[in-house]
Amino acid sequence: MENELEMDTTETPNKPTSLLLVITLSLMSYIAAFCSTLYEYTGVFFSTALFDHPEVFGSYLAQAFGGSLIFPILHVGIASFFKSKRNPSSRRNIFTGWAIAITIIQILMII
Repeated sequence: MENELEMDTTETPNKPTSLLLVITLSLMSYIAAFCSTLYEYTGVFFSTALFDHPEVFGSYLAQAFGGSLIFPILHVGIASFFKSKRNPSSRRNIFTGWAIAITIIQILMII
């Protein structure tokens, strides 16, 4: 009986999410949001003509930022109210989850 209880309390070690993976996925979701915004307004994924109009280019960048990074930042802020979620691993998992979800949503919008 005692051996069974000891076996039940053993925990599997959690491997933290790589920071490089989180940054890469967030960057990919930002690029997907930028391309889908551009495709929605112009019908192309990228155009060098945007560089001639910095106001429009800045507007598209701001929309992509809002669409890909504001929700994860808000989620981290709300999750920080709970003491158990105030660690780098939880924050990385939140950003990873949002990056994957936003990338899938943006790709589906293009299709």
